[in-house]
Amino acid sequence: LAIVYRPSGSTPPTAIIPHLSRLIPSSPKSDSGAHLPSLQLILIQVVGATKDASFASDTVSALNAAAQSAGGPALRIVAELAPFSAARQWEESVRGGQGVWDSAEAIVQKRLATSSAPK
Repeated sequence: LAIVYRPSGSTPPTAIIPHLSRLIPSSPKSDSGAHLPSLQLILIQVVGATKDASFASDTVSALNAAAQSAGGPALRIVAELAPFSAARQWEESVRGGQGVWDSAEAIVQKRLATSSAPK
């Protein structure tokens, strides 16, 4: 799931992490043992005007830190600065460039590997 998020300043951006993490089941199995379709990743694309670039960047950092700190399903929530154009991002991926999900998936894999590493 990809969402666009515009920080308002009135509510801390980290307040959305617990709500979003509920959308990612910790176990994709039902009571009957059958695998159910489920979200594997939530990508938060943070938008902001050029004049708010540092605010948007700080929001991305805060969201990623909150997701890592929460652990569990929240490790599959990744924030990034939104591209200038979603259409251009899609066109690039169709032409063999980096896809919308590529860097977010790499971040999730790294987080999961780190969280399951022996301590």
